[in-house]
Amino acid sequence: RARYVLACHGGEAATRERLGVNLLGDTLDVRWIVIDGKVKRWWPNRHILTFWSDRERPVVDIALGRDNHRWEIPLKPGETDADFAGHDDVWPLLESVGVSRDDIDIHGYAFYSHHIRSAEKWRLGERLFLLGDAAHLMPPWAGTGMQSGIRDAFNLAWKIAGVLDGTLPEAILDSYEAERRPNVDFYTEVSVQLGRIIKQELTEEEQQALAAQGDEPPPLLWPPFYVAGWF
Repeated sequence: RARYVLACHGGEAATRERLGVNLLGDTLDVRWIVIDGKVKRWWPNRHILTFWSDRERPVVDIALGRDNHRWEIPLKPGETDADFAGHDDVWPLLESVGVSRDDIDIHGYAFYSHHIRSAEKWRLGERLFLLGDAAHLMPPWAGTGMQSGIRDAFNLAWKIAGVLDGTLPEAILDSYEAERRPNVDFYTEVSVQLGRIIKQELTEEEQQALAAQGDEPPPLLWPPFYVAGWF
């Protein structure tokens, strides 16, 4: 028994699906493989997050904690999950970016697609709320998916605490989606456009406009703000 339920259980959200809430938006056609490895020896610049910009096969190259490392690599047209049935099938992908069996041990890999989707509503009835990937999904290029989920939780938790202890009216809970959805939409668009840069999909006009920004800080470094102003 609870007065409120916060559904924070990821993109494959059973609660959202059982209640018939739709995820609106698109899923991109390209399938991606995520490879996790345990580092056996250091290589130059291993600690630097790197995007391998390429039209055919861009790569996300991420140093993780405790000597773990991750690569995210798109499958080419005609390739499927079944083509990578074991570690020996995965190794050519890592070798193409200069990683050898002397550098790492593969300890897991998985497949996923890039989603640009948001639930049609984030509050279900009076007492249930969707947060994080249960409410919205974005491509990983800007690294803002989990951060957006943390912001969701921070925004909603103090309001619910205030309602429960009687210091805030229940109407304040309506501000959760009103404040958070525009921010999630903003970072989703940032992620999409950053991906287009890395995948070399910008038109010549877009490249010129990007170069013309000069020293203006990129959107990821902008201070936080509410689109509709303060509540």
